[in-house]
Amino acid sequence: MPVMGRVQDETTLFSSHLLCYADSEGYYVPVDFADPLFLPEQAGVAGGGIVGSSLRLQAELAFIAPALGIDVDGAGAVPEREQARLAATPPDDPFEPEIFTWHRLYQACSASVSSGHAVVFR
Repeated sequence: MPVMGRVQDETTLFSSHLLCYADSEGYYVPVDFADPLFLPEQAGVAGGGIVGSSLRLQAELAFIAPALGIDVDGAGAVPEREQARLAATPPDDPFEPEIFTWHRLYQACSASVSSGHAVVFR
């Protein structure tokens, strides 16, 4: 199946913490749950009421890392040398936007998991 077909399948299943989020609002909490939560409108949660797990998002990021040429170890962690390489990705790299976004999301998830705080988009 072509990549776009697989992405569309994942999007319609509403099971991916990476794909089920609002573009500019929402939350990832440092609690492990399988599928994103869809809270009722009266809960008043920005981003359409979608709440994701920062633990699951981090695992999904580690899973897709090799497709972007990102080195993760067997535990899904990014070695320091790789963190430095990602931070120095040149602007003319054809995958710079994807690498930049991946790296920032991964860092946010790491901070969320280690501190016990949510990742909040506004």
